[in-house]
This record gives sequence, C-alpha cells and structure tokens, in this order.
Amino acid sequence: MSDEPTKERLRHAGDDVERRTITVGEGETLVTTENFVINDVLGRMFSKSAKHPIDGDSYAAGRQWQHDWDQSGAGKIGAVDTSRDVVQGGKMHDMTARALDAFRRYTNARKAVGHDLAHILFHVLLMDEEPAEYGKKWLWHTNEKLAGVEAKAVLRVALKRLAFVYYGDSKPPMAAHHEAGYRPSIPEAT
Repeated sequence: MSDEPTKERLRHAGDDVERRTITVGEGETLVTTENFVINDVLGRMFSKSAKHPIDGDSYAAGRQWQHDWDQSGAGKIGAVDTSRDVVQGGKMHDMTARALDAFRRYTNARKAVGHDLAHILFHVLLMDEEPAEYGKKWLWHTNEKLAGVEAKAVLRVALKRLAFVYYGDSKPPMAAHHEAGYRPSIPEAT
C-alpha cells in the first residue's frame, strides 16, 4: 500500500494540500511532495494559498523551534496517578547530550524572543492551539475572525524574531518553490 494520498482525497482536500517541488541545478526534480496542512498552522501560513504567507526563514525557524522542543523531551507529559502519594524530588531521568543541547537551544531562543512573543509560539506551534482560539483567549477579541487575524499578525512577528535568533541575517533564502514553473515576484528597489 502506498503512503501517498489518493487522487480522490487530494481533490476533496482542495486548498488544504500543499504541493512542493524541490529542484537541483538545471531543472532536475529532486522530490515532489504533497502534504496535508489542515492541522498544521505553520504549514498553512507558509502555504501559497495563505493571504499573507510567511517567508522560508520564518517557516524553518518555526520548525526548528518545534524540533528543539521535541528533541529535548520537554513536551513529554505523562498521566498523573491521583491514587499515589505525592513525592517531592522524585527520581530524575538522565538526559542525553542531544536532548540537553536541544533544550539549551530552545530555552536560549525563548529568552531571546522575549516572554510576550514566546507565549504565542508556545501555544500555537507547540500546543496546537488555533490562532483564532488564541486570539479570543489571550488577545481578548470577541470576534473570531478578528481574533484569528490579530493572532496570525503577532505570530508572524514572533516567527520573524525567531528566525533572526536562529539564523541571524546570514542564512540564504530557501532553495525550494511550490510548483514547477512557480516564480515569486521580486519587488523593485526604490
């Protein structure tokens, strides 16, 4: 059985499917992927169908933030057994060098981004909270559409700052495009 989605599922998904082709050299196709971006806020914001898409550096920084969180093991939450006695200072499990390095990168990026922007990064990227839900809960909007717009605007700023923290100004732009023949428009210099 193939891991790829069927043509029917792709047709019914519509804008919820992102098609990307990565090329090398003189038009040689390296890989073509089709990903469902329904539950992926970062993927939807990077999608060409987004109203105000984020750039590749912001997308890569968001993915790096998620990767560092996952690698550090900070997101592993177990079920609490309420029938057992509470023990302070229980046995700590040793962290691997990779997990410690990932946790260090995560905490340094969180400090550099600042508490206010790290808050939305944590809730939306790590806890999978929808931007509209975040906007209603934390930005105090009653209108769901305005809440989502405001939350995405704040998330865009947070991702830009996160990209600067992870990559600075030296990271070259990503060498990928969405479809064969897709060419982004380049604004004229003033």
